[in-house]
Amino acid sequence: MDETTTYDDILTSFITNCKVSRKLIPTNEDILKEWIQNGIKLYNNKMKKYEDDFNYPITGDDVIESLDVKLTDDELLILINIMKLVFLKNEKTLFVSKYGVFQKEFGINNYNAQANAKDLEITEQEKVIDELIVNALDDWSPY
Repeated sequence: MDETTTYDDILTSFITNCKVSRKLIPTNEDILKEWIQNGIKLYNNKMKKYEDDFNYPITGDDVIESLDVKLTDDELLILINIMKLVFLKNEKTLFVSKYGVFQKEFGINNYNAQANAKDLEITEQEKVIDELIVNALDDWSPY
């Protein structure tokens, strides 16, 4: 069997590169698989227009915990950063739903500043993904 990217490869790269609190990363195996599958779907959606330049579409097999291809380093970075974007969006949703209505009762004086900071993090992460794609596309030379 040809070498492929494993779910362990994806998770290790995510932990190494994405610098999010390990306490917030799912530990349940089924949830981890769902999280990776969601990242794969979003990767495929993002990469449709680049299908001639990147592995597309990719699929994951939850039984053998592996993708159907070996991702390049650039592709793996794009995938894990898409997963981080989902993570940040979910974190913002949780924050807003938990503290938005009852911010005064919880004693949160800087709620808006914190919510805006989370929005900025999301925007910056979207830029990181776009930059990774552009850099990967520009990574060839005729020389």
